[in-house]
Amino acid sequence: MTMEKLTQRINQIGDLMVRRNLQLVLEGIYKCMGNFAIQGAGLTIGTTKPKLTSGTAWYGTVGGILVKKAATTNLITLTTASNCTNAKFNVTVFTINSSGTITNRAGTEGSSLATITWPTLPSTEAVFGILIVNPTGTGNFVGGTTNLDDATVVPNAVYLNPVGAGSYSAIANL
Repeated sequence: MTMEKLTQRINQIGDLMVRRNLQLVLEGIYKCMGNFAIQGAGLTIGTTKPKLTSGTAWYGTVGGILVKKAATTNLITLTTASNCTNAKFNVTVFTINSSGTITNRAGTEGSSLATITWPTLPSTEAVFGILIVNPTGTGNFVGGTTNLDDATVVPNAVYLNPVGAGSYSAIANL
């Protein structure tokens, strides 16, 4: 299905203020829908265990450009922004730009999955993958330091490989 040119339809609206506001709102939706994964990366724990490996090549579009990121061992190094207090939950969303650069975008931890806050994602990047941690052992999870399979901290790492377009914070922004 081909989307109609946004400006083509909006320019038919007579009121300039309404036209501009509608343009601003819909522009973000159009951009978000144009940045998506076609094939997930198959994220798993890295051979260096505080890192993540992509088990398969990731394919997607970013800004209308077809992007491929080859399967790579120890591709993603977590930062301390991915830290999570014991018995809480946190999420880190990995985004990719049209040059193939991956960025960690950590959420804000919560006492349950329902109470985490998703990170703000730029409309100019696609989601590469997602990591959820919920340490239930002894101590806190420290991004980039704690092994993702640590038997003491027990991070309960979950690796998600979404495909398609989406906005994880859209509901919060209503």
